[in-house]
Amino acid sequence: MFGQMSVKGNWSLVSPPCHIPDRWINEKGELSCRKRKQALPALFFVRNSCASGYQTACTQSRKDNGDILRNWSSVRNLAHKVSDFSENVMKEFHVGPDKGHIERSCRDIDVITFGNLCVDIVLNVPTLPPKSYKEKLAYMNDLARSSPEKKFWEAGGNSNFAIAAARLGMRCAALGHIGDEKYGKFLHEVLEKEGVQVVGLDEKNIKDETLVCWVLIDSEHRHGFCSRFDFNKDPAFKWMNELPKSAKDVIQRSKVVFFNGFVFDEITPDMIISAVEFANKTGCVVFFDPGPRAKSLFNGSACQKHALQKLLMYSDVLLLTAEEAKALTALEDPILSAQSLLAESQRTKWVIVKMGDKGCLMATIHGVYQFPAFKVDVKDTVGCGDSFAAAIALGYTQKLPVTSMLALANAVGAATAMGCGAGRNVATVNDVANILLSSNVCSDPDLVEIQKLSPVHLKEIGREEAAISDLNMLVHSITRETASLLMDLAPNSGHT
Repeated sequence: MFGQMSVKGNWSLVSPPCHIPDRWINEKGELSCRKRKQALPALFFVRNSCASGYQTACTQSRKDNGDILRNWSSVRNLAHKVSDFSENVMKEFHVGPDKGHIERSCRDIDVITFGNLCVDIVLNVPTLPPKSYKEKLAYMNDLARSSPEKKFWEAGGNSNFAIAAARLGMRCAALGHIGDEKYGKFLHEVLEKEGVQVVGLDEKNIKDETLVCWVLIDSEHRHGFCSRFDFNKDPAFKWMNELPKSAKDVIQRSKVVFFNGFVFDEITPDMIISAVEFANKTGCVVFFDPGPRAKSLFNGSACQKHALQKLLMYSDVLLLTAEEAKALTALEDPILSAQSLLAESQRTKWVIVKMGDKGCLMATIHGVYQFPAFKVDVKDTVGCGDSFAAAIALGYTQKLPVTSMLALANAVGAATAMGCGAGRNVATVNDVANILLSSNVCSDPDLVEIQKLSPVHLKEIGREEAAISDLNMLVHSITRETASLLMDLAPNSGHT
């Protein structure tokens, strides 16, 4: 049905498809249900092209493509009414038959984190670490000699995401290295108690101690971070270039694998690429949040740039702050940044931008969704982005309505901000539910575009589109519905 793909620059252009027969279209100009299902696999294969590059290709063909464009729009618009992450579509798109892969519905792990397991030592300090290499190294060595008490220890790194995901009711595992010294035993104990399964990366060959990261907070509540990885020229496990069997096994069992930018401190770029390609091949959905490393990776070595580009191109979901999106695209407007990242990718379906007290937005091939932030008493923002990402993973795997998912993610991030530090201090289900039920948002009608909810979702929350004129009433309806969904999804969480 669809023509061959050609590439020009960063755009995938599709030659105009054959004319869609009139008999496929009903009296409303829509495709029949059967034909729509037939078109879906091809639709997702060329999703970025049909968003922008396709029309360019049609223009270049110098033909009268009116009927083709009109019919293609019908295919696209109807397909968008189906969940972007329809289980059947994803199985067909990602998991080829006769490959021996485990179907996503049969996988026993909802989400796994890749690398970056550490213990945070959270301290209040008069001044943040100096920026010069030598002074910062001396500063960290002084901290290490101080041997802080256990009450200052906390699970850190990707443990924040893992704990938040487990508390939201997800079956979660953490893939990475943890040593067998006191910090490693502490981290194992915390993760086990939180219901997070720990999978060793290559424990027979890795002899390093558990990574310790110093999380420093000055009198103005600004944060500084310091670890031994800051002084390494190469990744900690630079001799690992191939994905170990333990990693392959757990990725195949998982629905989602989560990477952050700090994985580059431990893992070589080649192995990161290998992990992403293996996840793509076996149908495990890739989430990537570059975090504070975004700018340094963008300006890093050729190998780092290449691996970063692979992650940006072949992740299914990208999560960034507005500042990180700007660093990667050089665009001030977060909407334009998100759309640019989406357009230049080969696989990405969602680009989600976190904007602090302005809430968040999500760009997809069929539009931009936004939801406001919740008003809370912010004590500490460490771990908020990780908690936010865990909520997005829950929304992805459970196919939540987009606005409910964004509301949930904002509430989970807000609940984490109300505590001090991350790890065991990330959001609990009860805290998140209370924030949702309060519906106390930072209202900004120019920013919030949830008025554009589909009639289907409005019907789901018991309100007709024409009956909603008050934005606050709409927000209230969405947040209460989201609180109800949360309690259904995480009824047995040990941290309610």
